[in-house]
Amino acid sequence: MNQTNPFEAISEQLAEINQKVSDIDTRLSGSHVTDTKDEYLTTDQAARMLKVSRVTLWSWRKKGILEPVSLSGMLRYKLSDIEAMAK
Repeated sequence: MNQTNPFEAISEQLAEINQKVSDIDTRLSGSHVTDTKDEYLTTDQAARMLKVSRVTLWSWRKKGILEPVSLSGMLRYKLSDIEAMAK
């Protein structure tokens, strides 16, 4: 019968959890967000405000016309940038 020490199993699980938390922390600290006072919009919200399609926003992103920011791996558009484009 193969018996494992329960403390070793718990220790291994804790090591895995610590590694995953460390990976998440690294990803979040690498975020491109510099202004936390600004409001952020989803792609759909930004497209509706500008009265353009999601494809147009994608094209503008590729051309550098309107740059989104990455929040926890999701693209968001600054409300201030959208308002400036709408003028």
